[in-house]
Amino acid sequence: MKNFFEDKYKLFLIGLSIIFFVTYLFLSTDFNNFPKINFFHQSDYLIFNQPDESANYFFTRKLVFDKGFRVEENLSFLTLNQLHPRSMTVVQGALVPIGFPGVIAVFSLFASFFVYIFGSSFFNLALVSLVPLLGAITPLFFYGFLKKIFNRRVAFFASLLLFINPAWWYYASRSLQHTIIFIFFVVSSLYFAASFVYCHDKRKSLFAFLWAFLFGVAILIRPIEFLWLGPLLLFFLVYLRKNLTRNSFLFFLLGAFLSMLIFALLQIIYYGSIWSTGYAFVQENGMAGNILDKISSNFFLFSFSFKAILKNVLFYSGLVFPVWLFFYFLSFVYLNYLLLKKNLDKKKYKILVSTFVFTAICLIFYYGSSSFVDNLSGQYSIGSSQVRYFMPLYLFGTVFIALLFEFLFKKLKYFIFIFFVFLLIFSIKSVFYDFEGLSYIKSVLIEYNDIKTEIVQNTEDNSIIVTRYADKYIFPDRRVITSVEDKNFVPAIKNLLLRGYKVYVFDLFADKRYYENMSFQLDLSDISISEDIFKTKDSSLQQIFLK
Repeated sequence: MKNFFEDKYKLFLIGLSIIFFVTYLFLSTDFNNFPKINFFHQSDYLIFNQPDESANYFFTRKLVFDKGFRVEENLSFLTLNQLHPRSMTVVQGALVPIGFPGVIAVFSLFASFFVYIFGSSFFNLALVSLVPLLGAITPLFFYGFLKKIFNRRVAFFASLLLFINPAWWYYASRSLQHTIIFIFFVVSSLYFAASFVYCHDKRKSLFAFLWAFLFGVAILIRPIEFLWLGPLLLFFLVYLRKNLTRNSFLFFLLGAFLSMLIFALLQIIYYGSIWSTGYAFVQENGMAGNILDKISSNFFLFSFSFKAILKNVLFYSGLVFPVWLFFYFLSFVYLNYLLLKKNLDKKKYKILVSTFVFTAICLIFYYGSSSFVDNLSGQYSIGSSQVRYFMPLYLFGTVFIALLFEFLFKKLKYFIFIFFVFLLIFSIKSVFYDFEGLSYIKSVLIEYNDIKTEIVQNTEDNSIIVTRYADKYIFPDRRVITSVEDKNFVPAIKNLLLRGYKVYVFDLFADKRYYENMSFQLDLSDISISEDIFKTKDSSLQQIFLK
């Protein structure tokens, strides 16, 4: 306890954690989307800006309140498995998440704890608090890890930089995204790995267990990241083999086994097999597709393009975060200077750079090999998926800048504060005021609530909405079909109409090519689209009916 209070850096970071936890809750503090507390009813159903977030919320809510993992869809056979939002799929007649069942388990455990103690009205409040909480706690584990590897000052600077890093700040505020949870388990695993190395008492086996278990949970949340984390783990196990006693190695294997067991159980529960996934095409018998077949047919997630890789590196390092790129560049130059310097123990710096280069190559080639952009305007932004995919590289960047700041601290002690303020100002701009920043998303969520209300008022309870983008806020009030380019799209619509179901389309009226193509396909099956029933500034609601 005495040592705890002597570490002023740690105490300062704990204070910052509290401040940033509240700051990261920004998106959840709007009256229209705030988790309302009502002691007599379940929490209101929230909407989110991204399909993955909506899916995570839907399945977490079902698991906590209904104790169900999958949700039966009685029209799945009639609609040829087309009746589901984008981040969900249909397996054996039931809705399941398209991926990431591990994060749903983590969300559910956390929310269930508070619901059990305080009641169902606390569900939303607990759920939207987890990611901001882990976003505020991770820098503390980061500090503990780096302090063991370098020194307190480097660890302190890196942790400060992580708090205000625009990518970290942004996704710590996206309450139902899983990126921060994944990084939290990676960093906490690193912390216990370092604790294991520097421990010389009975706790060594415990640290080995936690190292392996937390690493396994990170993989459980994002299994695809094992492609680069797996080789790194193997390297460090070989490198640290002298530290592994038989007893500690057995505890390490136990931690790894438990996490793999949880992974296997979740895969079987959701997809029917350890090797199945929602990302692969559902088989004709209704079973989920095999992830190994998908990887073997196309190893790269979005195909491969060297031009796209160069473009993504440029945009997501320079144009999205230009000021931070400047400091990344200076710090990397300084790090190379350290590697050339004589009379210096370079081993840890070589390992740091080698690990970064390996990670960068894996992530950039795998995730950066396509030039897709998430938003409809086609702009590169902080809200693009690539920012999430490259988060480990931004994490590395804080360490590089921290090493530079430690050097400058000895020469320009008071200028370090100015540098931090400078970075903070540009982070606030990127996080809140750039395109797809938090202020923009907050206003969009209010608009989505209003649009959803209009759609619900103008459609029947059991009706189906055809939409490419609005599923994230229309579902589950109305069931949706989003796969408009699928070969089974028109047959699914016709089957529904023949059975007497009301079907509507809600989409961008300016996208004439889409409407002409859809109208042509429907017309071939004697199906027509009505005049506008309801219209927003860019989309319209119309009814689909048999001629």
